[in-house]
Amino acid sequence: MSGWTWLLIILAILALPVVIFRIYAWRASRHRNAAGIQMSGRGAVMGQLIGRGIRRRIWLRMRMVFRGRERRKQMVEAEHIQTATEAAKLLGGMKGVFMKLGQIVSFAHDALPEQAKGALQGLQKDAPPMAFPLVRGVIEAELGDLAKTFKDVDEEPLAAASIGQVHRARLRDGTQVVIKVQYPGVDTAIEGDLKALGSMGGVISVVNPALDVPSVLAELRARITDELDYRLECRNQALFRRLWEGHPLIRVPRVYPAHTTKRVLVSEHVRGFGFYDFLKEADAREKRIASATIADFVFDSMFCHLAYNGDPHPGNYLFHEDGAVTFIDFGCVKKFTPAAMADLMTFFKATIEGDHAKHEELVLKIGLIRPGRD
Repeated sequence: MSGWTWLLIILAILALPVVIFRIYAWRASRHRNAAGIQMSGRGAVMGQLIGRGIRRRIWLRMRMVFRGRERRKQMVEAEHIQTATEAAKLLGGMKGVFMKLGQIVSFAHDALPEQAKGALQGLQKDAPPMAFPLVRGVIEAELGDLAKTFKDVDEEPLAAASIGQVHRARLRDGTQVVIKVQYPGVDTAIEGDLKALGSMGGVISVVNPALDVPSVLAELRARITDELDYRLECRNQALFRRLWEGHPLIRVPRVYPAHTTKRVLVSEHVRGFGFYDFLKEADAREKRIASATIADFVFDSMFCHLAYNGDPHPGNYLFHEDGAVTFIDFGCVKKFTPAAMADLMTFFKATIEGDHAKHEELVLKIGLIRPGRD
């Protein structure tokens, strides 16, 4: 055989695993449950998404070599928008942990152009919803006949997010409420996501050997697992409502424990502006007040009350004309002991004051860096 023939054989052998992986990911992407959640091969599907992004970025770099500065900027922005649009479509159907990562990127990545962030912002509350007959089935499996608890339920979801979706409803006495309904199968999907992230721990450790990856992943598992039990979220929300009751600007909706189960949460319906509508309509003074209100809620809850709401994306804020902010979604809450909070506050103080010795001591004690690492 000629040298070219051998070269083609070698290339075919090298390409075979990639082809097999792509076929597996394609077949996995077609396996969805009744709620529309991608169930199997979630890690493979994410790997395929990341792989496409890497190949697109390499091709972009090659095309940019002989382009001017302005044209390169336009090409990078177009690539970001294409990647974000593709990711939003994929993650919205996957739900679970990977969708949560998309929510974080949608508001925390300042380097993304506005159109790219806009493509991801739908993950905050407008993910593809499940059909109402399935919603009704979950509610009735948890609470019994729908008509015995609710006077009516709006079949169109108010919001659809990473673990469940929300519907407006009225209790039998006419009280306006919202029902948060967990997607069937999302617990299994999240378990798969956590396993996939765990398998990536070795790669992360190679890239950053100092990071205490097992501790970080253990914390992530604990908090995400908490979110799957709406009874715990109900107790968290009731706690924050008690902590901030009577505050002129900080509001937390009332919950209804008698109508709450592991997969269904009923709470007070609150009307308000969404985050992006508020940004468009509010003046500079109103934005300053809202910023101060959010800061007080986040940091006073943490430092004074030893409780931190760990899912603070913009989809979980409602803004009001009097300057108040309503906080919703308390599934991911971290509670601190006084000793742990004292260590955290010392760590922050050392960081601000440039006390390197104290900073290094606390980094190890808190568990951010593995012992024996510089």
